[in-house]
Amino acid sequence: MSLRRFVNLVTLNSERCIYSLRRMDMSRQDLFYPATPAEQKKLSFQEMESIQIPPTSASFHPNPSPFAGDRWKIHFFGLSENKIICTDQSGLSLLYDAGLESSLVMPSLHRPKGGPIYLSVPDSDEQDGGGGRLYIMEQSLRPRPEKGQFEAFLYAKPDKLCLEKVWCRHSLPLPPFVLKPGFKHTWVSSYAVLGGGSHLCMSFEGFGTYCFDMATGEWCHTGEWMLPLHGKAEYLPELKVWFGIRGDRLLGVSDLSSALRGEKPELCGVLGNDYFPPDWEPLGLPQIVSMGSGRLCILNLFQTLLKNAYSWSGEPVVDEEFIVFTGAELLPCGNGDCVVDGSGSSGKGKVLQMINHKSGIYRSSDGSAIIEAVL
Repeated sequence: MSLRRFVNLVTLNSERCIYSLRRMDMSRQDLFYPATPAEQKKLSFQEMESIQIPPTSASFHPNPSPFAGDRWKIHFFGLSENKIICTDQSGLSLLYDAGLESSLVMPSLHRPKGGPIYLSVPDSDEQDGGGGRLYIMEQSLRPRPEKGQFEAFLYAKPDKLCLEKVWCRHSLPLPPFVLKPGFKHTWVSSYAVLGGGSHLCMSFEGFGTYCFDMATGEWCHTGEWMLPLHGKAEYLPELKVWFGIRGDRLLGVSDLSSALRGEKPELCGVLGNDYFPPDWEPLGLPQIVSMGSGRLCILNLFQTLLKNAYSWSGEPVVDEEFIVFTGAELLPCGNGDCVVDGSGSSGKGKVLQMINHKSGIYRSSDGSAIIEAVL
């Protein structure tokens, strides 16, 4: 499998409410050694080179809406390395092709999304113009009768008489428990694409795990258990496992394919990371992009605190905030005794190890370029 070239960063200038797409060419970033390093050591500021965020490739501004107040916002969904679908607080949608540097007006959503999650299935036919499928769901589900909490953009022929494929918008059914009397609220805690692109699998707080058949549009309850990863789980075809973040911010690896058989997936391992200095306090969850061939680009936001300095309310004073880009690699262990979680437990199934290559640091000079999304 060829390596992915670009990591797409979306930054926000909050004063002007302008979103900028910046494409980081990883072939020009020194985050990977030519060969896998044999020794791992902790980072320090002195050992890291400074990373410059690339210039803007395209800018986006949400459509001013009198009904949104000050909540003007654009959500960005990565369909593939080059194709990004954007929707704003009014439901207006656009597909931007970074490879062609062109935009395509899309059908509007049935309902604007407040806090969506998404799963994408790129078109496997490279000669088909580069379509695919994008599934968007509100992460917080409520008993609303109107359409729009779960939708999809599909690149397909709208009917048998149409000769060309176009982008269509479809409102999709919610899991059946949402329609039952007494339902009030749930939260999508984890989600993934399974079956080579045939099913979506989602775990809902308090309701277990369900799979959605993309062909039939039907939901199936696979179990009361929850998927072992939090948020989106991404598939690594080279290793035939899914990776994602656990609740403790560690990278977890699991074979989720058993969920389609109604069996609870188990963790293959929890990849511990004592790579960063202990005085770097993490902010939020790591952002991970698969580069192909088991290689990952990991973004971590950290802060450091001033020693013996406190605000009037007694809170520690922040010295600096910065983002660390790390090139890492997932590899099968050379023997069955490989420890992957730092505690002596190697998990079940495939035994893997994560090797960190190099890291670089990004500091925003004026705070005007806040990274909103990594695609």
